[in-house]
Amino acid sequence: SIEPGTDTVSPGQDAERARWRDLARAAGGWFFETDAEARFRWVSGPYPPYTGDSSEAVIGQKVLDVPLLDVDGQPRADGLRLRARLEDPAPLVDVLTAWSVAGEQRIVACNAVPFYRADGGLAGWRGNARDVTDLLNARAQARARHEQSFEERLVHAAAQSGIGFAELDVVSGRMAFDAVACSNHGLPFPHPPYSAADWLGAVHEADRAQATEALTDALARSGHMEARYRFVRPDGSQPWLEVIASVRHDEAGRPTVVTGTCRDVTVQVLAERLRQEKDAAERASQAKSEVVARVSHELRTPLNAILGLAQLMALDGEHLSGAQRHRVAGIEEAG
Repeated sequence: SIEPGTDTVSPGQDAERARWRDLARAAGGWFFETDAEARFRWVSGPYPPYTGDSSEAVIGQKVLDVPLLDVDGQPRADGLRLRARLEDPAPLVDVLTAWSVAGEQRIVACNAVPFYRADGGLAGWRGNARDVTDLLNARAQARARHEQSFEERLVHAAAQSGIGFAELDVVSGRMAFDAVACSNHGLPFPHPPYSAADWLGAVHEADRAQATEALTDALARSGHMEARYRFVRPDGSQPWLEVIASVRHDEAGRPTVVTGTCRDVTVQVLAERLRQEKDAAERASQAKSEVVARVSHELRTPLNAILGLAQLMALDGEHLSGAQRHRVAGIEEAG
């Protein structure tokens, strides 16, 4: 900033310095310069106050070896840390880092570029950092509110469609139903303790084996369950229910929870049954028509022969007796 051979600063340089100071304050963070070994050579004030260090105190110290975070503020899967990242000369662009100071977790975004000596060797890094903890927390809260709102809309839509949610704890055998699932099964909401044995025991005996097989297969092999069954409610009604569920497993591959939906499909089942009966009646009517047509065809040929011969005999009426003519007339009439 100072012209060679002088110890004064020009008015234009003063304005430039003031401009950069204002920009640094407006950025809401701090600027820094390190040497090639990532030791601070210069830090703009103020250094983050929650560290308890002054800007002058960190000169000569190495950059904190803090873990890098992903875009959600969680530790990166590769476990990369800041010092290791600085060994790569590629610029840092909004790299998130985790600072733990006095038990408080802070998230700091870093931007930096390398600069080089005349011989091409790395001279160090220049960049800026700013605390984005509050910003990320606000984004996370907004996202949580959005997800909660979406979940509420989904639950409302499912309820309007008569779709209930059910869950089975495989280890304890306990089942949990939401309000719609309770209504489908004829239970009060919230329902008293209810087990998989209670559920299977209330499935209509004609459908119980099929429902048991579907659940057993999902737990042991497929991880997916689809079943339709008649359910005997406490009031004696027997609606058709449809269950679609999936199985979650622990790290050892053991089934832990079965989660799914249930809905009353009585109307659909009865409509399907009526359609099948209608199709069966139409097939029977078609078969009857085919039988009549076939019998008619098979009888026509011999009857034509019989009627033809009877007509020829009738032409010889003068040679027939009265009884014979009567018999020939009977053949024609019967034919």
